[in-house]
Amino acid sequence: MRILWIRSYHAPAYGFGGPVSTGVALCKGLTQAGHDVTVLATDVRPQGHLNVPRGRPVDVAGNPVVFVHGFRRIPLPFFAPAMMGAAKEMARDADIILASATMTYPQTVAFRIARFYGKPFLPILHNALSQGAWQTRGLFARAYMELIERPILRRSTAIVFTSEGEKASSAAHRLRPPAVVCPLCIDLDAHRPLPQTLGLRARLSIPEEAKVVLFVGRLTPWKGVDELIRGLAVLRKRYPETYLLIVGPDAGHGLALQALAAQLGVADRVRFVGELRGDELKSAFQESDLFGFLSQFENFGAAIAEALAYGLPAIISRDIGDAARFQASGAVRVVSRNASDFAEAAGGFLADPAKMKSMSKSAREFARTSLSPLHSATIMMEQLSPYL
Repeated sequence: MRILWIRSYHAPAYGFGGPVSTGVALCKGLTQAGHDVTVLATDVRPQGHLNVPRGRPVDVAGNPVVFVHGFRRIPLPFFAPAMMGAAKEMARDADIILASATMTYPQTVAFRIARFYGKPFLPILHNALSQGAWQTRGLFARAYMELIERPILRRSTAIVFTSEGEKASSAAHRLRPPAVVCPLCIDLDAHRPLPQTLGLRARLSIPEEAKVVLFVGRLTPWKGVDELIRGLAVLRKRYPETYLLIVGPDAGHGLALQALAAQLGVADRVRFVGELRGDELKSAFQESDLFGFLSQFENFGAAIAEALAYGLPAIISRDIGDAARFQASGAVRVVSRNASDFAEAAGGFLADPAKMKSMSKSAREFARTSLSPLHSATIMMEQLSPYL
C-alpha cells in the first residue's frame, strides 16, 4: 500500500519530543510490513528551521521525506505556502493519506488533498485533544478547534488514537468518525546498548555505588520533574546515596526546578545535564538504575519505551495514556502523580536488587516483542483495514 504521511514536523526536528522519534519508527515498521511510505513535512524545528534540502525527497532513516519551508505560528500554526502544491503532486498515486498535524495548517492540507482525490483520510491525534492537554489550550486554540479542526475531524475516514487512555480522555469532544487504537513504537535498532558506557557518572561526580533515577524529557511544568525532585527528598532519608539525573532541553521550567532542588536540600543529588543525543543518551540510560516519569498527560511516553529497551524498571504516573500497556510488561509500577507514592515505589525497588534484575529482563523482553516498529505497524494496518 502506498501511504502519504503529512506531518507538521519530522526528523531531525527531535526537539519537538516523542512524536518525532515514534514517527520515524512507525515509518520504518510500515516499510518492513511491505508498504511504501513517503512523508511530507515542514522544515520547522523548535528554534528556527532545519538545514535540509526543500522540495525534493531526502532519505531520513530509510524513508523518503519531502520538506517544505514553514512558519511556526504565522499566520497559522506550521503554515507552509508550498505544502498544498507538493501534497497535490505526491498524493496522486497514494492509496491513503495519514496526518500527524492536529490543530495545524498541514492537517488542513492533508484533509483537502484527501477529499480532492477521494482517498481515505486518517488523522493521528498524538494526544492533542486529551483532557489534560486540552486544559492547557488558550482561546485561539479553542476557536481554531471549532472553526477549522472539528469540521475536518468529523469528515475523517477514521480517527487514530495511540492508546486506549488517549481515546477515553478525548471522548468529551464527541467526534463522529470510527475510532481506532494503534499503539506507538520505538526504533529498537537505534537503542542498542553500547558495549562500553562513556563514564557519565564520573563526569557528573556520581559515585559508582550510588543509585541513579533517570528522567528524560523536556523541562515543562506538566512533565512531573518537580514531583521527582520532591520524591528524591523523601527517598534519600532511607537511601542517601540516591541521585536524580535529569536529561532534556529546558522549555522554560529549568530554573524553577533548580530552585526547588535547592529549597528541599537535594541540589547536591540532582544533576541537570540538558539534552543528550546518540551515544551520550544511551550511556545515560545504561548508567542509571531506575526510570521515573510522572507526566501530567502523555499518550505514550517514548522515553518510557526507550528506558524499557535498556532494561530499566520504571515508575510512571497513571495519567499516561499507555500506562496499562506499560504495566503489563512486568517492569513498570504505575503510581499517582505525587512525591510520596513515587518515593514508596522507588524504595521498594531499591530494597530488592533481585527483583530489579528480574524486572530488567522483563523490560527488555517487552520492548523486543511489543514495542518494535513492525509489531505496531502490523496492528495499525489491521485496525485500519475496514476503512481502506
